[in-house]
Amino acid sequence: MSNIKTACITVLLVCFMGSVHVWPASEDDIGTSTLQFLKIGLGPRAMALGEAYTAVADDASSIYWNPAGLGRVTSIQIMTGYDQLLESITYGHVLIALPLGKKYVYGAGINHLRQPSLSKYDEHGNPLGSVKPQDTIALVSIAKTESILSVGCTLK
Repeated sequence: MSNIKTACITVLLVCFMGSVHVWPASEDDIGTSTLQFLKIGLGPRAMALGEAYTAVADDASSIYWNPAGLGRVTSIQIMTGYDQLLESITYGHVLIALPLGKKYVYGAGINHLRQPSLSKYDEHGNPLGSVKPQDTIALVSIAKTESILSVGCTLK
């Protein structure tokens, strides 16, 4: 009985600690976070698996999901994608994986998110022109494979 009580208390504490940092969004939070487009996944296999791709990443998209999986690539791979999202928002990427020797695989890529022009206004509602929001990021990776272990790193 004591073990069940201890387990219940532990579960409740873990749930409480996980929810402590959750705060409701408000107007004050607008524009306080950057690079949110990195939360958009890429690659057809990864997206078909509901973005649960870390353990099976073994192609050029490993640059994004799990750089250690890049070590499983045995030939040159190039992956491209272009997605039309909501309201003319587009998201594209190009990734390349290049094995050099039997142990090392190098990778590189670029992701780009583009939105249509938005009208810009001051605090009084006067038009100030337009702004064209977009985000771009470059990725560089390396992976090394030993007999049963792969280690990788991606710089974004």
